Amino acid sequence: RSYTRCSLTQCSALQIDERTYEPLHIQPCTGDCLSVNVDSTQVSKFIQEGKTPLVELPLVRELGSELRVTEHANSAPFLAISHVYAHRIGNKNNTMPMCQLRRLQKFLTPLHGDSAGPCLIWMDVLCVPIANEYRESRKMAVSQIAQMFRDAEGILVLDTTLLETPLQFGAVELAIRIIGSDWMRRVWTLKETMVAGAGDQSRKLIFRLKGGQARLDKLLWTLERNRSPYARSATITLKKHLTPPVTLLHRNYDLKGVEYRNTSKPGDEIFYIASLLGIDCQLILSKTNVEEKAIAFYLALNTLPLSILFCNGLRIATAPFRWAMRFFLTSNK
Repeated sequence: RSYTRCSLTQCSALQIDERTYEPLHIQPCTGDCLSVNVDSTQVSKFIQEGKTPLVELPLVRELGSELRVTEHANSAPFLAISHVYAHRIGNKNNTMPMCQLRRLQKFLTPLHGDSAGPCLIWMDVLCVPIANEYRESRKMAVSQIAQMFRDAEGILVLDTTLLETPLQFGAVELAIRIIGSDWMRRVWTLKETMVAGAGDQSRKLIFRLKGGQARLDKLLWTLERNRSPYARSATITLKKHLTPPVTLLHRNYDLKGVEYRNTSKPGDEIFYIASLLGIDCQLILSKTNVEEKAIAFYLALNTLPLSILFCNGLRIATAPFRWAMRFFLTSNK
């Protein structure tokens, strides 16, 4: 990981270049394993029909070169996967290395109730088509991400650092490692965590660790009974960022939750802040560049804090919005 491109106001260590992005193969794989894909045409078809595409991941048999895509029907339980794109679990062609999928099989096995059948999963790498021919389907899928995580029976968090964190560590250290993880600092995971942890839904959020998994509700329960001052601080921080009151999901959410997060693509935070405030995300996604998306965002707001005029950051070049920030993660505020 390199920090040479970082500035005083933004860390770029996890920024990725789509032109050179390649999936990561994990040991003992030597990098020559098969790439497993899904039928992107079928995924796009489901999305266009207003259906939720899910991937059937077999847990008790060998994987083939393609995973079967099915629609979410009859309230069948499924698991959503939350991860850091820069950790290179999958690539930009809706494929994943066989070694990554085999590891995912191992992670999902203890969470899957029916061990005989395949595990239904939703994962953006596989369920959000990204080829140019599926551009409209991609926009629709991205705008529905929050609903996917809301409907999921459980949400499995994958983070490279947490995967190397032993489950045997105490609750305080586990909490601190979660708070300091790359996953916790990414804008893309913000909406997912809010939906999973809102109200009494914290049981849905599951962190995969070395040797097992830790559920957020059980971790908070343990921390609240720990008399250490560090435990109290960790509890407050986890609750603040991961368990907002359900009434705040679309009203007056404390946007400090975005303050310490980042994204690989400049301007992505506009979409997520809009979704947090209950703004129609299609208004943002329909625009072609970052400045147009920012203008659409401001036009959708009824009020603005006066302090936005004094934030440091790159401004919109188009009148009459030259007072407004183009980006929100480099503003020093």
